[in-house]
Amino acid sequence: MKTTYLERLIDGIKNHKLVLEQDQLKAETWTKSCYELVASLISSHLFNVLDDKEIISMGTSVSYKTLQNIFNKDYKISYPIDPRSLNTLTKISKFIGFSSWNEFVKSHEKALKKESKEISPEDQLENFVETALEDTFKCIAELNFEEPVKLSKHFTDNSSAFNRVAELVEHHKEGQNIISNPYNPSTFELMELEVESIDEKKAKVKTQEYWLLCWWNKEEEKYIKRYKNISEHTYTLKKVKNKWKINNNISMSDFLG
Repeated sequence: MKTTYLERLIDGIKNHKLVLEQDQLKAETWTKSCYELVASLISSHLFNVLDDKEIISMGTSVSYKTLQNIFNKDYKISYPIDPRSLNTLTKISKFIGFSSWNEFVKSHEKALKKESKEISPEDQLENFVETALEDTFKCIAELNFEEPVKLSKHFTDNSSAFNRVAELVEHHKEGQNIISNPYNPSTFELMELEVESIDEKKAKVKTQEYWLLCWWNKEEEKYIKRYKNISEHTYTLKKVKNKWKINNNISMSDFLG
């Protein structure tokens, strides 16, 4: 499976010069005091490198509990990212040497491309399906079928899987429904993924997915529909110009809720 954002954040924090200098942080398992020390190091570092305007707008502190959740893989990055989470991720990104969270994400995606050349075909396929599903949720969250997420790179044109997402997006666009309003709890999580079969031209992948879509109507200013489901899916894929594309999504789940 591909290296996650959190794993790269953890690696960046652990290998920061200020962290490596601390004997307490050389322990294999970190305690509460370790996370408190890291939070203090981040705050001090940001205070020294940020200008006054940045300090006022974003602050310098990061909760030790947030760091603990990141290291324990309990921190969820859901799209759209709420302002508080984005602020926290930006501060950590700056601490490990990036100008912003977006720059960190671009660097992460570049590293993934390099990784994909060194892993097995099965792992490459798993990475592809995972990214395709994450981008599907982003597309729904932004109700945007073209930019910034282009699902055509993941799905064959006019396939049932592609049209399923397109129908959902257009349906809620017309109804003035969104899941990007502040504090909307909508989320997606890939719980299980398994490559069932693969050859040079086609493949089959099974997943278990958790979807929570809480649709807010902009005209009525209230939630009008809630879709919550843990479902199993079978994706059939084929190679198009030497690249994997999802062709069909077989599931008992009603994707429209």
